[in-house]
Amino acid sequence: MRHYHKTQRAQSELKTRERIVEATVELHGSVGPAKTTISEIAKRAGVQRLTVYRHFPTEKALFAACSGHYMAQNPLPDLAEFAAMPDPGKRLKAALNALYAYFRRNQAMLALVLRDAATVPAMKSSMQAIERFFRELHAVLMANRQGAREKTKHATALIALAISFHTWQELNKAGLSDEEAASLMAQAVERG
Repeated sequence: MRHYHKTQRAQSELKTRERIVEATVELHGSVGPAKTTISEIAKRAGVQRLTVYRHFPTEKALFAACSGHYMAQNPLPDLAEFAAMPDPGKRLKAALNALYAYFRRNQAMLALVLRDAATVPAMKSSMQAIERFFRELHAVLMANRQGAREKTKHATALIALAISFHTWQELNKAGLSDEEAASLMAQAVERG
């Protein structure tokens, strides 16, 4: 049985693809997806526009590669870690601390991606994955919550508000540290 060995050409193609993806990530984080052009990607990657199209024939394919690359380097908090915590209050506080730290580290990219999501159709599948994470996070944070129907309704709304990037931005603008913001939102949910 013969084993396949990567040729120099295959390695070069892979490096070119990586440069294109990295250039796209840089642009998405500096000007946003809506203002990222194939010409600028090619320029930053040191390739021709045709090379970008050869590697990524559709904008959707380019966005998927960009999103996958970025998320691999900047993974979202681990839901399993929070799901394993039986106390809803402690779980909420731990999740918000981790989430707000993630928001802080990725605020430039998140602000631009969220700004452009509605206007760039090629981002749809990448955004669906992020939306799925937040639905699952919300479900984890609602697990084992006891109380009257009205209190549960309030907790549902307040947790949705607490895990929003825009909420974190506003709390940050108000001068709260991530820890203070997480504590404030956790208190609001528990009192709600």
